[in-house]
Amino acid sequence: MTLGVFIEFCKKYWWGFLVFSGLKMHNMQKILDATLESSNAQIVTLQKNHEEELKGRDELIKKHKEELKDIETRYDQQSAQLQQERAKKIKVIVKYYDNPEKLATKITEIYGFKYEPIAKINSSTH
Repeated sequence: MTLGVFIEFCKKYWWGFLVFSGLKMHNMQKILDATLESSNAQIVTLQKNHEEELKGRDELIKKHKEELKDIETRYDQQSAQLQQERAKKIKVIVKYYDNPEKLATKITEIYGFKYEPIAKINSSTH
């Protein structure tokens, strides 16, 4: 086929090229529309997933804050209870302070070691 024959063919059937190009453009538009629709659906799904993740995160943060508050409350209660027990023990020690022998006995009972006066220790080492 020579160039002249090809040109004659194009002159005679130019409208065929237009129809073919138009059909091809129409198909391309359909593909583009389908792609856009699919992309939009994916975006909507991603947005929903993101919202659910944020909601879950917020619930975990709320739960964490409640647990932390509960721990702090229990700590404060136990700390106050320990302070009361300590104050009672101090009162007992002060009560026995007037009598050194009673104080030594009480120290032995509470802490498990025996009180030895310094004078007695010094005399045994000489």
